[in-house]
Amino acid sequence: MISLAQIQSANPSAQSVPSAPTEEQLMSGLRPLKPAIEIPVEPEPTPHGLIVGSIVGVVFLALMSWLIWKGTRQKSKMTAEEIALKSLDDLTGEEWQNDDFIMNVSHIVKAYLEEKELFSAAPQTTEEFLISLKNSDKIGNQRETLQAFFEQCDLVKFAGGHLADEQRKELVETTRSLVEGIAQSESNQT
Repeated sequence: MISLAQIQSANPSAQSVPSAPTEEQLMSGLRPLKPAIEIPVEPEPTPHGLIVGSIVGVVFLALMSWLIWKGTRQKSKMTAEEIALKSLDDLTGEEWQNDDFIMNVSHIVKAYLEEKELFSAAPQTTEEFLISLKNSDKIGNQRETLQAFFEQCDLVKFAGGHLADEQRKELVETTRSLVEGIAQSESNQT
């Protein structure tokens, strides 16, 4: 076996490997420890801060709720007549199949009458509906027009009748005059 001394004597240019430093050598190169640094801690919020923050939060939520409520309330300020007439205008601007057109027109009239509290939301046949309207004074002289209107709607819905463009226009005008006539009858009674 060859020793380290033999390798070094055979190769004089080889450098020796330094030995590990001793503990004394390590300690002599270190600086002394500095004292501990205090990290400031944020103070606990005072009860006054919590109370004020809570009050501001509650006021903010109440204000937002009121604004949302007010916004939705203003949208519904249209009268039942305005809603029905606007729905009719929207309906005439689109292409509809006969069944869909009749369903929408009759729905506009029924929704209007329901809004005016002239008939209940319970599903009724045309006959039941017309019987329930016989006892109402609010529709004035529109009873016969309503009967003819719903009979024409039933013919298209159930008997497969067809409406030409001119008949559709007439039906929309009949619906418009019904809404305006009932509104006029109602205003004459007050």
